[in-house]
Formats: sequence, structure tokens, C-alpha cells
Amino acid sequence: MTEKLSEKIKGTVVIVPQDIGTADITTTVYTAVKGYKRFLARLISVSLAQTQTATIQLMQATSAGGAGAKVLGDLQTFTSPTGGAIPDFTTDISSGELDKDNGFVFIGMRIGTSVNGSLGAGLLEGYDADFLPIK
Repeated sequence: MTEKLSEKIKGTVVIVPQDIGTADITTTVYTAVKGYKRFLARLISVSLAQTQTATIQLMQATSAGGAGAKVLGDLQTFTSPTGGAIPDFTTDISSGELDKDNGFVFIGMRIGTSVNGSLGAGLLEGYDADFLPIK
């Protein structure tokens, strides 16, 4: 039987659309990625003007509530495209970058921009059948 792409990709909204310009917004619920190989963090913003910037910082924690949360990888900065396209910024990371030896098997993100009133949302997408979003 051929597997559908929708069976291979699992995703969850970790930051609902809101103002990300007044202050950086961090995930309130972290997603379990135990047994997972690769994942993608996505920031979508419909209100950034051309050449304005936004950031994604992946976070890791030891629980769904964010216990012991700390940064995962480097802060990623993106510039909004010219021509009126809706900004859709992504960064990916492998599970090997998680501090699994110390129980960090949950992932979240922090997103932001320096432009007050900018709306944005954060999504995590997994590319492995073992990725199961916490409900």
C-alpha cells in the first residue's frame, strides 16, 4: 500500500495568530518529538511589510508545560520578501540536536518582529510517522 503524504507529515499550531511585534511570543505548550528524526518550524505573518524582519528561536523542554525550557540552535532572522508575497519563514533541525540525554524531548518556539502590531503564527511540522502532536 502506498502511504499518503498526509500520513508522513504531522503538524500542529504552537502559536496561534497574534501580535508578535509588541513582544516575542513563546510557545505555551511544547510538542513531544521523542523518536522523531526531523522537524520544521514555520512563522507565517500577513502583516509584515517588504524588507521588515522577523525571528524564530526553537526551544526545547523536558515536559509539555515547558519545564527547563532552553534554546535549541541559533536564532534565525528573516527578511520579508519584496513584491507583496505573504512572508512564510521556516527553519529546520534534526532530533540529534536535542539534549535527549537530559530529558529534552519536547520542542516549542519563540517568534517575534520589531514591528508593533505585526500578526504572526507559529507551526511545527514533523516529517516522520512517529511525530505525534500533544492534544
